[in-house]
Amino acid sequence: MTISSNESQPSRTSDSRIPAPSPMESVPATRTRCPNCDLPAIAPVVSTYLRDCIVENDWLCSACGFEWSSSFNGLVV
Repeated sequence: MTISSNESQPSRTSDSRIPAPSPMESVPATRTRCPNCDLPAIAPVVSTYLRDCIVENDWLCSACGFEWSSSFNGLVV
């Protein structure tokens, strides 16, 4: 991906990939697309209530097999 000074979003080519988050990062809960192939993610594989109304979703992309997690505060939604 490249970002020029006059572009606000990264340019994408057909073979570009979004860098995967590190294991300690969390993808925003509003993301409904695979961070690897950018295809839609329909529903999380597992949703877990952690503590203090925090919910963690584990996702699996059916197209490329990429796995990621997202979390959100259930009281804010």
